[in-house]
Amino acid sequence: MIFGFVAAAAAGFILTAMPNWTRTKPLQGKWLGALFLLWLAGRVAMLSYFSFPTGVSAAIDISFLLVLTSFIARQLIVSGNYRNLVICAIFAILSISNILIHMEFIGVIDWGALLGQRMAVDSVLLLIIVLGGRVVPAFTRNWLNANGHQVLLPGGRLVDKISIASMLALLILNIVIQDSFWIGLVAVFAGVVNFFRLSTWHGLKTLSQPLLWVLHVAYFWLCISLLLKGATAFSDNIPESLNLHAAGIGAAGTMIGAIMARASLGHSGRALVAPKGISVAYIFITLAGVMRILTELGDWITPAYLLNITALFWVIGFGLITIIFTPILLGPNK
Repeated sequence: MIFGFVAAAAAGFILTAMPNWTRTKPLQGKWLGALFLLWLAGRVAMLSYFSFPTGVSAAIDISFLLVLTSFIARQLIVSGNYRNLVICAIFAILSISNILIHMEFIGVIDWGALLGQRMAVDSVLLLIIVLGGRVVPAFTRNWLNANGHQVLLPGGRLVDKISIASMLALLILNIVIQDSFWIGLVAVFAGVVNFFRLSTWHGLKTLSQPLLWVLHVAYFWLCISLLLKGATAFSDNIPESLNLHAAGIGAAGTMIGAIMARASLGHSGRALVAPKGISVAYIFITLAGVMRILTELGDWITPAYLLNITALFWVIGFGLITIIFTPILLGPNK
């Protein structure tokens, strides 16, 4: 889910944004096709992990993120766009996370899987904070101003810098120390700061526009995941898995569904008007996150049933997105 699903979505976003950042040609044609085949080979390798030598399967899976990170670094350095090297660093951390997990599975180390998982989730959240902090207020401001709500949502504020710094600090703490008190304290601080940041983006004024309110819901999930991580550190009764599900299904899953819709409409020449049924898709994705968390907490029903319901909601949500946007993506641009 992290290195296949989330990594592919993040790659699509970055490869689309890079030409605007660097004023260079986009990755396209045979080179883009080769990168896609590398990602696909990684998925096949993971599905048949023990059918080949585990080192071979691991190398195939790892190669996608390494190649992608190298390409991002090259484009940013050649163009002199050093401001966005932080994005390259996040992808590098994601690559290292994947390597650590594979190293434990193939028996090289015995401590890599949990650390790699935590690093990967933290790096995904950091990516959402950095990029989401740019696009969510910008998209919101543009729509509100175009619809008679004159608002100012400036970027580069102190709260923006603190929100990024707090998440970066949390990532570093998860790597270098095992003291749950400090990790919990920083996680709660990051959650509160990012929630305050979100509250300044006028999300409640976007309730009539699904393509916008879903972005705010995704960022809200991020805040919840950080607060749950903090709660885990201070209570033995709250499992760490709550933070992982809120971050993965909630923040990452919802943000991916949101950006997919906007990109599909915008890059096919269509107006940014929510297609019929998209709100239902977003609601089901959010419900999948809620149900997955209840799976870890609920004793009132067998967890297996909740897992099945979670999977059903997830499939319905992204299934609807697939049904809605397949004809748009395969059809002619407008």
